[in-house]
Amino acid sequence: MKLYLTNKDKVFPCQLHLDNFVPSEFNTGNAQVFFMNTNVLTLIQKLRNLLGVQIVINSAYRSEEYNQLIGGSKDSFHVKGMAIDFTLNSVGRKQYNILKVASILHLMLHRGNQPYGGIEIDIHSDKEGGWGYIHVDTRDDIWRAVRFAGKDYVTCNNLFGEIDKKNKASVYAWQ
Repeated sequence: MKLYLTNKDKVFPCQLHLDNFVPSEFNTGNAQVFFMNTNVLTLIQKLRNLLGVQIVINSAYRSEEYNQLIGGSKDSFHVKGMAIDFTLNSVGRKQYNILKVASILHLMLHRGNQPYGGIEIDIHSDKEGGWGYIHVDTRDDIWRAVRFAGKDYVTCNNLFGEIDKKNKASVYAWQ
């Protein structure tokens, strides 16, 4: 479901329980009216609750014009309001490495044997202890990739499949 907001909205509808975020964090490019898929909003709040550290939104909804201006993909899930790029605050980056957070997200997206969603990990080894950002979206199929320091993507569906096989107990611990 799409949630439509304006750049003047200060809070989310209370039934979404997005207690740690404000709408403007998801309005990349400051559009007058924007929308976000409620599944991706709920997912990022659940991750925040689980980790217990601040999630910093780098990019979420982008208008087509803004997406083109920054060189985003023509088929970007950000334009559809279905994607969030984020990092953790400095405390969180010391507690969690980027691969662990991506693994947690992977397990969250696989709840109930209904796999969906995209995860991209962009690792910058020279910054913040290996942290770059994580892209997560709620597409209908599965897509997983890692990119090191902005270079080419390496798809890693097999890597995440192995995480599922070896960590069945973790699936339940993270839900």
